[in-house]
Amino acid sequence: MRRVRSYFVVMSKISTSVRTLVIKRNIWVPGPTQIIAPHIHYLSLTNSKLPCTLVDVSSLKEARMEICFCALEDLEADFLQTMVLRMLEKLQHVDNLTFGENFLTVLTLAELRRVPIPRFKVKDLTLETMISQYVIPVIHASMAICFILYAFLTLLSALSLTLSLSIINARKSRKRAVGFFHPYTNDGGGGERVLWCAVKAIQEETPDLDCIVFTGDHDSSSDSLSRRAVIHLNNRRWIEERTYPHFTMIGQSLGSVYLAWEALRKFTPLYFIDTSGYAFTYPLARLFGCKVVCYTHYPTISLDMISRVRQRNSMYNNDASIAKRFCLLSPCLTFKLLIHASMAICFILYAFLTLLSALSLTLSLSIINARKSRKRAVGFFHPYTNDGGGGERVLWCAVKAIQEETPDLDCIVFTGDHDSSSDSLSRRAVDRFGVSLLSPPEFTPLYFIDTSGYAFTYPLARLFGCKVVCYTHYPTISLDMISRVRQRNSMYNNDASIAKSKWLSTCKVVYYRAFSWLYGMVGSCTHLAMVNSSWTKSHIEVLWRIPERIRRVYPPCDTSGLETLPLERSSDPPVFISVAQFRPEKAHMLQLEAFSLALEKLGPGVPRPKLQFVGSCRNESDEERLQKLKDRAGELKVDGDVEFYKNAMYRELVALLGNAVAGMHGMIDEHFGISVVEYMAAGAIPIAHNSAGPKMDIVLEEEGQRTGFLAETVEEYAEAIVEVVKMSETERLKMAEYARKRARRFSEQQFSEDFKTAIRPVFTCAVK
Repeated sequence: MRRVRSYFVVMSKISTSVRTLVIKRNIWVPGPTQIIAPHIHYLSLTNSKLPCTLVDVSSLKEARMEICFCALEDLEADFLQTMVLRMLEKLQHVDNLTFGENFLTVLTLAELRRVPIPRFKVKDLTLETMISQYVIPVIHASMAICFILYAFLTLLSALSLTLSLSIINARKSRKRAVGFFHPYTNDGGGGERVLWCAVKAIQEETPDLDCIVFTGDHDSSSDSLSRRAVIHLNNRRWIEERTYPHFTMIGQSLGSVYLAWEALRKFTPLYFIDTSGYAFTYPLARLFGCKVVCYTHYPTISLDMISRVRQRNSMYNNDASIAKRFCLLSPCLTFKLLIHASMAICFILYAFLTLLSALSLTLSLSIINARKSRKRAVGFFHPYTNDGGGGERVLWCAVKAIQEETPDLDCIVFTGDHDSSSDSLSRRAVDRFGVSLLSPPEFTPLYFIDTSGYAFTYPLARLFGCKVVCYTHYPTISLDMISRVRQRNSMYNNDASIAKSKWLSTCKVVYYRAFSWLYGMVGSCTHLAMVNSSWTKSHIEVLWRIPERIRRVYPPCDTSGLETLPLERSSDPPVFISVAQFRPEKAHMLQLEAFSLALEKLGPGVPRPKLQFVGSCRNESDEERLQKLKDRAGELKVDGDVEFYKNAMYRELVALLGNAVAGMHGMIDEHFGISVVEYMAAGAIPIAHNSAGPKMDIVLEEEGQRTGFLAETVEEYAEAIVEVVKMSETERLKMAEYARKRARRFSEQQFSEDFKTAIRPVFTCAVK
């Protein structure tokens, strides 16, 4: 017999033929208490709390010792001496010795209790423990983490030093100028109009201030902006929607800070005016020492958006996969995910706090030097100066107003439009808005004006010593957006894939809430916030919590030129026009569906109306959206009654408005609605969405008379179209006349006066 396994053996002597002996004892099977086996070569003994004595194992070459229990706290010294001294004395001359995990623990405890342990002369000592399985990789991981942290801290130190030197130099070179932050100056919407009218207002109010436009439009022709009054920005892609398929708001907002950093590094004005709604740029502009002014068209996040996500409504800001999907994770998987997430969060917080400490130290040293070198200038932060919309009009009208109000202030425009030559932008501003732009030297302005809504730039401008002013067309996030996400409504800011899932909707609500808090924090860095409507004002007051610094300034609408159009229109056929960029939130498809339904309701014997879509395309997504609209018109068999005008020139737009009996507008929560005002000024009866700007400011009664229609559903729009078509000429002329009177409240002249009134206290206040 060469090998014996013993579980119940109680004998003390083993047969001489046995060479391998394996004994496993436990608390239920005590086993032998003595082993007399002078002839065995291998012994594996799993001991229990009851000791087993090795009487004679003189031929032993290899041994493995283990204990079957873990409760070591109650062990007494006598037992340890028995286990250690009496047993191990017999193992001193073994060639190969293995200690199990519990046996090794006993030895460690014995040493702590100062029990003497005999010396061994073994050739191979093996420690069987689970510790090595995990400790070694952890050691490797720890070394890797230490190396990564070292590299990260080295990079962080170098970056902090570079940023500090940049801010110090920028603040030293700051001049009296106004910088308009408007990354998209070719969008063709109301934001562009606000931009140029704001520039014009500043030039009229303060002629000595240079107006500078920060734009990211590089593809404009050589006739759009003045080379010497435009700062081209190279990093506008960081605020593009397509750059962030998910977490779009926070991505674009943080990207706006980076873009504002580029703008303020190239030129630091005294005043920073945001006419595009990038509220996260305001703290940055304040950091640069600028006074921050903003014109807010639309809040970046609203309670409506949060509500839609909470209610799981699939909309443009809440994907259906989030709104309608319900994810259920197993407890085990959830626990593992929580552990991993906690570890990741801890590491991120550590890195963030390290970065924050380094930045705080370096930036605080740079603020003093930068503020001393501040000059009187107004910098307009407007990365898109060729967007062609209301934002661009606000920019140039604001520049003009500042130049008229304070001629001694230089107006600087920060722009990202590299494809726009200086001459093209200059001619664009002069021909359309009567704005003369001045030469921008490389300096830090005293005023930083954001006309695009990049609120995350405001703290940086403040750090550079600028007074920050913004013109907010719309908040980056609004209460409506939050509400829609909460309600799980699928819309342009809530994809259907998100709206369908309760879990994803909840996550998005949390994200929106966190972002809205951050948005409010950076937005509050502005010295003056101008908003374009009552709806935007109500949201910004709640989000930014600075009601005493918020002024409502309606955007400039080209009412004077449109008012010359005759009110009489041909009704053969009656033309309905829709003027809006081909963006998802403009709801072109809703208007097309309503028009098709109206044709069915009209039937034969009634003049068959025509629908004209007029708008600009910013990118490939807009082009695809336009093509889908054309395809849908064919499916509805109304392609012969629908016309499309892409990137139409202003003269062509005026001619089209002059032939239209009504104007269509379908965007939900349109922050203002310049196109609606243009309809009214041109004599076209507006059919607008019953929300936000059109509902609260524009399509209201004038002298007790109706000025247009408000609708929400496809059926309501169709009914309004039918009513306009069947309306007598006398009734139509009466409504068009009062609508034109209402539109005069939103003229460029009124914008200039209101803009000057709002910004005058900022310019007259001593720089702190």
